Amino acid sequence: MHEQISSNKRRSVLLVAGFVVLVALVALAVDRLLGLGVVFLVVALVVVVAGSFTAYWKSDAVALAMSHAKPADPQTYARLHNLIEG
Repeated sequence: MHEQISSNKRRSVLLVAGFVVLVALVALAVDRLLGLGVVFLVVALVVVVAGSFTAYWKSDAVALAMSHAKPADPQTYARLHNLIEG
């Protein structure tokens, strides 16, 4: 179980890093085509790193908020807790 968790975390970090590299390459291509300069590249990199960091750390809260999730009280949802906890 812990091996799967570690593998998922490692894959998530690689996915986010790959996304950052992809967007950086697109920003570099746009810079080369339009000649926007180094400032554009730095701003694009800061935006993508900040966005990716926020998405990685806050995506669970966003998903829970979008689905209107609420904590499952052990008294009210005893059957659910029994099913999950065993």
